[in-house]
Amino acid sequence: MKSFACSFLLVAALGAAHAQSWEQVWGDEFSSGSLPNSSLWGYELGAGGWGNNELQVYTNRSQNARIETTDGGRLRIEARRDFYQGQEYSSARLFSKGSWTYGKVEVRAKLPSGTGTWPAIWMLPTTTTYGTQYWPDNGEVDIMEHVGYDPNRVHGSVHTKEFNWINGNVPTNNIVATDVFNAYQVYSLEWRPHALKVSMNGTPVLVWARQGGNWMRWPFNRPFALRLNVAVGGNWGGAQGVNPGAFPTSMYLDYVRVSKMTTSPFSGAPKVLPGKVQAEDFDNGGQEFGYYDIDPANQGGSNYRGSSVDIQQTGADDGTPNIGWINRDEWWTYSVNVPKTVTGSLKFRVSSPNAGMSFEVQLNDQTIGTVNVPQTGGWFNFKDVALYNLKLPAGSHKVRIISNTDGWNLNYWQFEKYTNPKGTEYFEGVPKS
Repeated sequence: MKSFACSFLLVAALGAAHAQSWEQVWGDEFSSGSLPNSSLWGYELGAGGWGNNELQVYTNRSQNARIETTDGGRLRIEARRDFYQGQEYSSARLFSKGSWTYGKVEVRAKLPSGTGTWPAIWMLPTTTTYGTQYWPDNGEVDIMEHVGYDPNRVHGSVHTKEFNWINGNVPTNNIVATDVFNAYQVYSLEWRPHALKVSMNGTPVLVWARQGGNWMRWPFNRPFALRLNVAVGGNWGGAQGVNPGAFPTSMYLDYVRVSKMTTSPFSGAPKVLPGKVQAEDFDNGGQEFGYYDIDPANQGGSNYRGSSVDIQQTGADDGTPNIGWINRDEWWTYSVNVPKTVTGSLKFRVSSPNAGMSFEVQLNDQTIGTVNVPQTGGWFNFKDVALYNLKLPAGSHKVRIISNTDGWNLNYWQFEKYTNPKGTEYFEGVPKS
């Protein structure tokens, strides 16, 4: 959550999704018990303004957060004017004990009313990975924010090191709604490797694109956890004062559901590693699930597997196809199986007449490295580049390749197991000469 800054609309179109498939992996229907499920939710406690000059103290009392059986079950977060622990107002701020990278978050909620209220449904990272400070370096996603003095407007925003309210350039947008207090609305986030899309009842509010993966713009390749809270006052919520007569007032949550993108192996069975995987053998699932391709036409001259991925059938030195016409932020996902835990190198057969090309490699939605593509001397002059000293645990995995730049080709990739003959030393995965 954060203070208000002048908003602007930054919307970058997401490609149309085909053969979409989501699988729910976490959620709460709030249908049992009297308090939030302690295996799913924790509390953030205390006062001190929370960086925004807010007036409430957050507690774990049932007066501020409880399950009610009304409407088939709901979570009620209640802001009260009860002068608790030296603060005029009390409320609750819950965080999910689950965290995720990519996927779909849906929250069905009714919002509190009254000047001075500031409810939010939002996400923060679970670790400090980037920069020198947790916020804003490591990002924030605001799926829903509302301020009571502007009752018919709901906001969606993101914050990063380069783009945030302190810098005065926060990416944010809003939507006008007819009734957010008495009727449930669905607030959602679709988070994919190339973009974040915040929506209300399926209508997009804000889209924030990756645009090359620089962490100062895009720290959104690490696990984030959910926050649910009702603040009182603060730099934004209290910009037109606080009406004491509006309290108590509550945010009601009907459900929270988190789903992941699902895919299936191209050939019906995952590729086995160590081994070789052709670039064109990306997973089934369709646009924005198995792959993401910006250009709807197949520049390679054929409609390969009914997809828009640009496959060139000839040109590679081994006679196999390759993915060409690669644009920034395009990606491909591959299902693999590792029968036995293994250490080795992940090699990629690439070509480019250009300098400065690179791509990101992910294992199970977690970034494991960035690979630079050298200037190889032409589109059909392929060379190997690699990530060394990788340990792959036994089991089923997803490998994803995400382009940081335009202008390179990918023929295949492979995982090679290290062998260590007697007398041979290894340093960072490379045999010493």
